[in-house]
Amino acid sequence: DGKYFAATIQSESTNNFQIYKKNGSAVTKVASFDHGASLNSVKWHPKGKYVAVSGYAGSGSSIIRIFKFEDGALTQVGSSTFGATAWEIDWNKDGDWIAFGDGNGDVNIATFDFDTQTLGTFVTAGASGHSQLRALAWRPDGKFISVAGYTINGDNVRVFSVDLVSSSTPTISLVAGHAVGGTDLGHSCVWTFDGSKLIVVGNGGSFRGVKALEFNDSTGLESLSEVGSFSTTVVGTGSRARISSDDKLIAMTVSGIHDKLWLLRLNYDGTI
Repeated sequence: DGKYFAATIQSESTNNFQIYKKNGSAVTKVASFDHGASLNSVKWHPKGKYVAVSGYAGSGSSIIRIFKFEDGALTQVGSSTFGATAWEIDWNKDGDWIAFGDGNGDVNIATFDFDTQTLGTFVTAGASGHSQLRALAWRPDGKFISVAGYTINGDNVRVFSVDLVSSSTPTISLVAGHAVGGTDLGHSCVWTFDGSKLIVVGNGGSFRGVKALEFNDSTGLESLSEVGSFSTTVVGTGSRARISSDDKLIAMTVSGIHDKLWLLRLNYDGTI
């Protein structure tokens, strides 16, 4: 509903997952949770009542937690631990499936029943082809998942079709890939709301900045092609991008050595 936003505050030694309420130009913290270790990703459920976070759990393991947010309070309703690093997480369009990319390069998917507040068991839907899968995003129509990470075989960014119904476990199939440069590219990828373009942020190697890739979703002819780019020389340890609901603006951050925020215009043709 646009009234609240969630944040991971890495500089906080406790209560590093926080919920804020926006009221005009004022922002007030209304809830927090002490995860106990650094966090990698936070995503609101499409219905707005739940929020998922991923982060470290100590001893080389990671954890995903699902919280219910109601009346200004956070209540944990589900969790799952893993041996590999759990990087970016995302919900499908209906919020009954949740996916994340891990430090082994796999895409993992589980069910979530928001009526009974039950998180299912995560299963590996397939390997992304990346040595580390840093970024993951479900296309708004729920038919595809995009991933980005450390390059293997030339592609930094890949798109997979998602099959949630044909077998007892979810599966993914590679349909498109694109090399956008940079050995450390893949800190963030996000779809435009119309699903026509993929916005990818990189921060390493030969590319630092954000690129717009147009996605052709014609069956059997799926492809990614670069249509826009914005480069920066700022060095940081992590980068994220979000896009406005009208697909006209991109907000990009770089944190680490320098903390920076850019607001970029995305034109209809994909140029930035």
